[in-house]
Amino acid sequence: MNTLSIAMNHNESLQFHGSSELREESQTTESHEVAIAVMGVTGVGKSYFIREVSGLDVTTSGGLESCTSVVQEYRFPFEFANINTTVTLVDTPGFNDTFRSDADILKEIAQWMASTYRSKISNEELP
Repeated sequence: MNTLSIAMNHNESLQFHGSSELREESQTTESHEVAIAVMGVTGVGKSYFIREVSGLDVTTSGGLESCTSVVQEYRFPFEFANINTTVTLVDTPGFNDTFRSDADILKEIAQWMASTYRSKISNEELP
């Protein structure tokens, strides 16, 4: 699984970190999986972005107050250039939160990533 993080700020700009191995080389239908962690300060619109991109039912706050209190994943299929991809957008709690420190939030994100990785590895067939 490829991982890409998106950092959002109040100036409505996006910063992308990571890489993707999606290729247009093959004419056959391939299947890939990509996880994108959406991170930013509280109230910047992370949940709204995920709702708009995925078309899924994602609760949003509609303001500057915190809406996401725990890491949540939203999966949906996406096809581009004969490549079938399962996209997982990871909604994360916001930084600069009134009730939690940034360190606590980063720890929760790291725990989610480790748990997801371990689950993926244990579900794969070994040669």
